[in-house]
Amino acid sequence: MSHSLAHSGVLPPLKESYKFNLLIETSGSNTDHDAAKLQDYLEHVLEKGIISDGVMAESETQLKSLWSIREGVTEALAHAGGGVYKYDLSVSLEYLYDLMEETRRHVKGVNGIIDVVGYGHIGDGNLHLNVAVDKYTPEIEKVLEPWLYEWIRNISFQ
Repeated sequence: MSHSLAHSGVLPPLKESYKFNLLIETSGSNTDHDAAKLQDYLEHVLEKGIISDGVMAESETQLKSLWSIREGVTEALAHAGGGVYKYDLSVSLEYLYDLMEETRRHVKGVNGIIDVVGYGHIGDGNLHLNVAVDKYTPEIEKVLEPWLYEWIRNISFQ
């Protein structure tokens, strides 16, 4: 989220920065009823310590601002360096963050890699894995791609 915020100029929706950010949008036939149910849910997960913080859009402008952060990730990463290796992967939810952490560990210290960023859809296990780089190089591809494909193959057979 930091890349998107820095690039877009949108103010952070929360005071603190967190390892994970979740954007939920609902739609139904009764806006007031739906908002009340979502507010109740947000309060419940805050009280139970499932989440650390949360915010609800109270206007169309706020809703668009929240979505602009999510939708701005790709563009922001493109401006972070000279390119982005992008992978659109289906991974079981239980392995979604493992892939992120293991990718970060695998490429740590590799010359030319700026950041590893993931975002996606937890409902269907879709992960947009992005590796921002200074420039595209065969050396980075050799470090990244065989390893990533093998990781996915190994998880698929578990």
